[in-house]
Amino acid sequence: SIWLEFQEEVEYEGVPAYRFVLPPDVFDPTIPENDGFCNPTDKKFFDSQNETDDCFPKGLLEISKCQRSQPPIMISLPNFNFASEEVRQSIKGLNGTDQERDIILVDIEPRLGAVLRAHRRYQINIEMWKGRDLVFPVNLNKTRSSIVPVLIIHEDAMIDADTLSSIQNELIGAEWWAHSISTALAGAGLALFVIAILYALLKSDLVRGVKSDSVSPLPAYEPRAQSQNGKGNYI
Repeated sequence: SIWLEFQEEVEYEGVPAYRFVLPPDVFDPTIPENDGFCNPTDKKFFDSQNETDDCFPKGLLEISKCQRSQPPIMISLPNFNFASEEVRQSIKGLNGTDQERDIILVDIEPRLGAVLRAHRRYQINIEMWKGRDLVFPVNLNKTRSSIVPVLIIHEDAMIDADTLSSIQNELIGAEWWAHSISTALAGAGLALFVIAILYALLKSDLVRGVKSDSVSPLPAYEPRAQSQNGKGNYI
C-alpha cells in the first residue's frame, strides 16, 4: 500500500486545493510499513543493498512476490526518482529526476473532498543478470547484473467540466458574494457609527452654545461713592 502527504496549497482553474504527494518513504523498504517488499534474496545488483541481504536499495519496490510465477519485476518512480545515487548512476542515458514531472500527486478541494487533478507516474523495471555462455542475440558475458528500466507510464485524471463549473459557481462564487456583501455591510456599519459620533459631538456643541446665549451675566459690582457729613458719619 502507498500513502500521500500534504505538500502545499495550490489552485486549479480558480479553485483552491490541497496538494498531496507521494513521500520518499514509500520507496524505502527498510521502514516497517514496507516489510512486504523486503524479502530474503541472494540476488546482488548493487554493492550496497541498504546494508542488508534482504532489501534492495531505496527507490525500488520488488513486486515479484505479488505476481504468479514471480516475474523479475520492480517498480520505481520515473528515472529512479527518490532512489539512491548508486541506483541512478547504474544506468546510463536516463533523464535527470524532476520533482514535478516524476511524482505521484493529487489536488483535492478540501471542503468537498473532490479530486480536481491527479497525476500518477511510475516506472517498470526488470532484473537482468549477467549471463553465462549466452551469446545470442548479444554476448551477455560482458554485461553486469542490473535493474533495467523498460517502461515509464504517465496517467492523468482531471475533474469533468460540469462538476468543475458547479464548484466554481455554487461554492467559489457563493463564497465571493458572501464575502463581498459582508465586507460592504461592515463598511456601511462603520460609516454609520462615525456619522453618529460626529452628530452627537456637533449636537452637544450646539446645546452648549444655546445655553450660553440665553443666560445673561450679572453686572459687575461697582461701589457707590461715600462722603462724610459733619457728624463724622459716612453717607
